[in-house]
Amino acid sequence: MDHAQPFGSIGKDANPSWLAIKELNNTYLSLSEPPGTGDEAGSSSSSSAPIESGPRIHIQVLQSATVYAHVLSLVPRIHGNPPSAHSEPYMDPSGAPAPDDEGPQGIGEPYPIGYTLRHPERGYDFVLHLGVGYPGGLAVEKAAHKRRYQITDAKGEFAPRATDQSDVASELSKAEERERERLQRAAERALKEQQARAAESNGQEKSSSSPPPPTNLEEEAIASFGPRLCRTAAQPPPPPKRLFDHACLRGFAEGYEQFKDVEETNVDTDGLAKFLSARGTPVRESDDAGRFLCDFIYYASLTEFQRAAHRLEGVAGARRDADDEADQQQKASPITPLFVHVPPEGQDLTLEQVRKGILDVVWWSIVGERAR
Repeated sequence: MDHAQPFGSIGKDANPSWLAIKELNNTYLSLSEPPGTGDEAGSSSSSSAPIESGPRIHIQVLQSATVYAHVLSLVPRIHGNPPSAHSEPYMDPSGAPAPDDEGPQGIGEPYPIGYTLRHPERGYDFVLHLGVGYPGGLAVEKAAHKRRYQITDAKGEFAPRATDQSDVASELSKAEERERERLQRAAERALKEQQARAAESNGQEKSSSSPPPPTNLEEEAIASFGPRLCRTAAQPPPPPKRLFDHACLRGFAEGYEQFKDVEETNVDTDGLAKFLSARGTPVRESDDAGRFLCDFIYYASLTEFQRAAHRLEGVAGARRDADDEADQQQKASPITPLFVHVPPEGQDLTLEQVRKGILDVVWWSIVGERAR
């Protein structure tokens, strides 16, 4: 049986990536035809196994907090690997379940403890990550990046200091610029709200004038990076006072040295985009996921997938040596993780259309590409 595990970044209930997939938990797709073309496509069951006999695609979903240290705990475990040295499990309070309940992000314990998901013994066949992007339909991300995660996460903390501090291009990509502008506006709105609440509590009259820009928020682009200004791993960082770090390169630290600066999915994103377009879903391909939590979780998943594949390769070596060469040629390569950005709620696509598009992504990535 194939498994797919979409992700939704946790935050507010209005997060369209989570709203679109939360109803898909424990649903099943047929292997013989695309979703929606048969009476049983997208069926669900409360039991631990599908009602119909034969292999099917089993979809399970969970949420992930938008925190670097949490990603470094959750994603390796999903791929059956030990967590990173910089990991720390975290449950976002805004998505916390009721007391004595198991929510979509567990009960605060490391994965898989406390989660309702059934982790397959041999690992998931396909891991799909979802996040909120920008207007324009679905965005299929082709690659993820190792370094230059200079923006603080939901807890106000920076990503680890990257092991490689060599220079990279100082000019920001369009995706990075949009992420920074969005976070800058959100921080300024939060500051205004905080000042308004403080004024009300002090009995002061609220002013309609805008407060001066906070000095701890910086809008300038990254100029240069230098390890001489960067805190070492042995020095615990103080609570950050900035949204953006200009002192050193942030990203993936020890344990990821063997992986490339840019890792790519082996899913044929061009073929997937054509399939989605033919099915009526607006879609585009992208090679820059924004150097924030979406990009970070994607890189972590692509590299942890490789680590797990290397480990399983050794375990299966003796069995593979006994297989016929013809059987080996017929075996499909494992499917690497994939990341898809969905548009903000109410823009371009309805939640139902997003859900339909995600089901098509799962089906084509597992079945369609190999059936052509």
